[in-house]
Amino acid sequence: TLFRSCAGRVVRVNVLHNVTIIVSSPETIKEFLMSPQYKKDKLVYEKMYGVFGERCLGFGLVTETDNDRWYKQRRIMDPAFSRPYLIGLMGVFNEKAEV
Repeated sequence: TLFRSCAGRVVRVNVLHNVTIIVSSPETIKEFLMSPQYKKDKLVYEKMYGVFGERCLGFGLVTETDNDRWYKQRRIMDPAFSRPYLIGLMGVFNEKAEV
C-alpha cells in the first residue's frame, strides 16, 4: 500500500480492545511525534508516567500531552540541538570521551 511504502514496516497489534501501531521508519516516527495532527493519548501517558495516581516525571517534552505546551517547550529547546551548536561542542565531546 501507499502508506507502507511511505512509512516503512508497520505492525498493528490488537490486545484487549486496544490497538497499537508499531512503526519502524525514523521519518514516520518523527512525523508522529512532532505533528499536532497526531494527539498523544492521555490515558496511555497517565499509565506510563503516573505512580500511585501521581505524575512522577512532571510535564516535559516526553510526557507532555497538551500539544500547545509541548510545542512551546520544543521551541525553547531547539537552539540547544541545532547543528552548528552541536558541531561547536564536538571538541568537548571528543575530549570527554577519551577520559
